Amino acid sequence: EEKASPGYYAATLADRDCSFEVTARPKAACHRYRFHSDKGRISVDVKHVGVRPKAGCGKRGIEKCQKCKIKRIASDRWSGTVRFHMLDFHFSIYAKAKHLKSSEKDGVITFEIEGNDAETFIGFSLVDIKTAEKRVDEAIRIGFDGSRQEAENAWERALSRIRARFSDETLARR
Repeated sequence: EEKASPGYYAATLADRDCSFEVTARPKAACHRYRFHSDKGRISVDVKHVGVRPKAGCGKRGIEKCQKCKIKRIASDRWSGTVRFHMLDFHFSIYAKAKHLKSSEKDGVITFEIEGNDAETFIGFSLVDIKTAEKRVDEAIRIGFDGSRQEAENAWERALSRIRARFSDETLARR
């Protein structure tokens, strides 16, 4: 089951026994997870800039980062820098859930969740980690629902500027 609108995507993964929603902010992402059991796991592959290498990207595929520094700030927050194609991508990840544990192995940050609900907020910056952390803090302050509403409003403003003219009104209805 999938649902999508500008700035929003949701799906239920029956084989993983969970559902998730994703929305975006300027230079940040907000995720909401619902686990149908009492435990869940969220893994974020920062070593490949969030893209799994097996997914591929053109003929060459996704290459792993040249340099990856990841630091645990707290059990619910990680920050770091990934060098990828000569650019430093700075990130900060915050997970909001009950009874949270987290770990990192080979560039993959994993959050172990007890309970049914979790949210993650991921900020990005090409400038520095502090900027990525500020973007996460702003996303946390606005929240998932507020971020979704802002994304929908931004899309509505952009799409409402589009005007189409037809020589025949019946063409406009097709």
